[in-house]
Amino acid sequence: MSEPTQKEVFLALTQSVQYGMVEAEKREELKIKNTSPKSDAADAVWPDVDFAKLTVEKVCISPDIIDNNKKGDFEMKDYGTKLKNEMKDHEKLYILSWLTAHKWNKPKTAKALGIGLSSLYRKIKELGIVRYPL
Repeated sequence: MSEPTQKEVFLALTQSVQYGMVEAEKREELKIKNTSPKSDAADAVWPDVDFAKLTVEKVCISPDIIDNNKKGDFEMKDYGTKLKNEMKDHEKLYILSWLTAHKWNKPKTAKALGIGLSSLYRKIKELGIVRYPL
């Protein structure tokens, strides 16, 4: 397996953040009564932090990528990309976020996206969405 690109690293980290947001929402819905926030935070298990840490550890970022990043690397530049390509990238990221949030359960993801399961499978194939093992 080749080393991931910066875009793949970004997608993996975005998936991790999205997963953490969904998990945080779930915990908010399941509030435990009669406990103080201070003791809850101190005694809590923080699975989202562990998940993010594992994700970052599994995505290999070579030192030369880190060293070569400069302030201007993340500025918006016009490379003449077409709107269609940008939309596909956004759609891919959006679907990846939902797949990750639903732990790659495709029927649940399709329902959350408001599309049919066959449409989700078609989009996954068209956009080249793959699941990287953690």
